Amino acid sequence: MNIMKSYNFCYAHRVWNQVLSTGVTCKCRYCHGHSGKIDLCLTGNLVNGMIIDFNELQFIKTFIDSVIDHHMLCDIYDPLVPHYFKLLNSNVLCFEDRGLYRVVNQNFMKDLAVELQEFGSSLVFIDGVPSAENLALWLGTMITELLLQNKVCEERNVRLVSLKWWESETSYAEYIV
Repeated sequence: MNIMKSYNFCYAHRVWNQVLSTGVTCKCRYCHGHSGKIDLCLTGNLVNGMIIDFNELQFIKTFIDSVIDHHMLCDIYDPLVPHYFKLLNSNVLCFEDRGLYRVVNQNFMKDLAVELQEFGSSLVFIDGVPSAENLALWLGTMITELLLQNKVCEERNVRLVSLKWWESETSYAEYIV
């Protein structure tokens, strides 16, 4: 038995190394945004006729809202990353490591103008170009860890079966565990 839960969000990214097979530079190399969506397929033990009450999955929505929604998802190796930090008045890359992703260190930004703090707070860095495929893999790995850390999910053996990262209404990448 499987259940499905969907979440909607908005994000920006730049697939900085993309070149089409024709040799033409793809417009996805430019910073741009999407109205994204993920579909989670979960499985687990049936307890009282349910794998889990959907309300018990609020922690996933909280993660998406705080890390992905209205954030710029960046490749840590994007050649623009040092320039982002120069905008923040630093020649030093000041990251705060959060496991499978990094953010700009908040202490580093405390004396900056509000607009620069907002810019710095919007950046989320992952290892790899933020294509739909890499984002599905990254988030699938994150969700797997979040499920393991949640007591209710652990008790019910709730596990990720697959994750679809919808980049648009017609295009998605699927991570299958």
